[in-house]
Amino acid sequence: MDILSNIFLCKNEEDCEKTPYYGTMPLVLSHISALEYWLSVRRGSRSFVRVSRARSLLSSVPSRSSEKVLGPWWLARPLHVIVAGQEQRRPSSEFVCHVWSGPLPKGSVLDTQNGFCVCSPELCFLQMANSLSMVELIMLGFELCGTYDVSDGDVRECQPLTSVAKLSAFADKMHGVNGRKNALAALKQVVGGSASP
Repeated sequence: MDILSNIFLCKNEEDCEKTPYYGTMPLVLSHISALEYWLSVRRGSRSFVRVSRARSLLSSVPSRSSEKVLGPWWLARPLHVIVAGQEQRRPSSEFVCHVWSGPLPKGSVLDTQNGFCVCSPELCFLQMANSLSMVELIMLGFELCGTYDVSDGDVRECQPLTSVAKLSAFADKMHGVNGRKNALAALKQVVGGSASP
């Protein structure tokens, strides 16, 4: 069982369609920042809500005030976030903006309920497929699907963040997205439930 199978999700479609954001829309952590986030919260209980209209969140323009709202103080700066287009990108020491024009299926963006959203482990894996070598990507697949945590330098037991089946199904349907081919190739070498690196 992976962590996300036990999270709070919308009870019905009507609840999912409601937008609980007022004022500044929360930014969406992506790429290396999303990965760092997921690896840092593997232990303990967390509650997430699936964002059904994730594309609307990408229209936010990152700013210093966004960083204060964003909140995950323990993550390395600059924070990597996804935005809808070139017009939302801003030169900044606080943010690296990645334009995401690919699809965002329901469940690919999760609201942490702490003032920011994060790409799902499945979307994050696909994003990382563009910057990691094949060996590194295979290792990441083992870590995301494994029952071990090495975030503090020691190997500790934890629940998997996702499964090989979920990663493969997600990548398979993301036609035309950069990294898809590498992700699918790497996943052929990944076995779920590994207890150590």
